[in-house]
Amino acid sequence: MKAYENGDYKMAWSIFSDLSYKGDAKATYGLRLMHYDGKGTYQSYIEALYWYQRASEQGFAEAQFSLGYMHEKGLGVEQNYKKAIEWYRKSGYQGVAKAQCSLGDIYHYGGKGVRSDYKKAIEWYEKSASRGYSPAQAVLGAMYEDGVSVRQDYKKAKEWFGKACDNGFQIGCDEYKKLNQQGY
Repeated sequence: MKAYENGDYKMAWSIFSDLSYKGDAKATYGLRLMHYDGKGTYQSYIEALYWYQRASEQGFAEAQFSLGYMHEKGLGVEQNYKKAIEWYRKSGYQGVAKAQCSLGDIYHYGGKGVRSDYKKAIEWYEKSASRGYSPAQAVLGAMYEDGVSVRQDYKKAKEWFGKACDNGFQIGCDEYKKLNQQGY
């Protein structure tokens, strides 16, 4: 990764390729990064998708998250929430908080052939929030503040917003301050 970070893309490609073909999932993910960003090679979501797939099959959780993201957004593939869920779950079960939060979002809002399911949304948001992921903490705060699929509870809302704020999420700070001013 040092060669990539230092802008020596030719060397990075050589190292990543060699290690990838020896089964190194992180190196395979590095090849994906180069194609996704178009650094050291041409930019191609389709090529990035290929390398994501390889790294995902090697069990690399970050690649599984990224593959889910590409399916959710339709980058290099047709948009497919069900496939996004499949990859986010694999990543989420390995503890990747942003994958867990993404699952929460999909179940919260539904769409594209997936029904809204607040119970599943909260389950995934809580997993993500427990890992310190501030966007999930802020969403839980909003759900408790508004009483969305949970009993309205301003104290719990304030607690979640406070955690989001502690983790650097400005919206969490703003909402915490607002609830504090309201006496909660």
